[in-house]
Amino acid sequence: MVFHGPPLLMPSTAGSTDALLDSVRRPLSCFIGELPPSARQIALVEVMGRYSNQGEMASQLGELVQMTPEPGPVVHRRAKQVHHRLRPSEIEQLITDYQSGVLVRQLAVRYGINRDTVIEHVRRNGGVRHRYPALLPKEIVEAAQFYRSGQSLATVGKHFGINASTVRSALLRAGVQMRDCQG
Repeated sequence: MVFHGPPLLMPSTAGSTDALLDSVRRPLSCFIGELPPSARQIALVEVMGRYSNQGEMASQLGELVQMTPEPGPVVHRRAKQVHHRLRPSEIEQLITDYQSGVLVRQLAVRYGINRDTVIEHVRRNGGVRHRYPALLPKEIVEAAQFYRSGQSLATVGKHFGINASTVRSALLRAGVQMRDCQG
C-alpha cells in the first residue's frame, strides 16, 4: 500500500490507533478509515516507519559527507624527457664542428642534445682539447653591461643560455666588481 501525498506529521508520543488516525491529515485518515481495524494498524505502522527516522538518516548522510576527503591539489606531471642518442657519424660531425670553433650551445641546439652532452662527447674523444670560455669576449662585455645595469646573474645567464655561476666566473675573470648578494 503506497500513499502519494504531502509529508505526514505524526505525534511524538504513541497513543491509541484512533488517536493517531485523528492526527493524520484528512486524505489519509479518510483512506485508512475505510480499512478494517487490523489493516489500519498495518497501514499506520508502515506510515510511521517511513516518516519517523528521517532525522537519523539526515545525520548519517551528514556524517558521510564529512568523511568524504577533500580533493587534493592537481598535480601536473612534466612530459617524459626525450633522449636523442647520436649515431657514430653524428658524433664525428659534432667533434669536427666543435674543432672548427662552433659554440657548445649552438652544437647543442643543432644536434638536439644538452650542452653537457656535447662536452661529454668532446671529452670522450681524447684528441680534442676542451674550450672553456662559455662566453666569447664580446659576450663578456655585453654580460658586464647587463650586470652593471642591475640585471641579476641568473637573468644574464638566461640571456646567454648558460648558468649564473658561469656568468659570475666570466665576469670575475674580466675584473667586474660583484654586487653584494645579500641586498
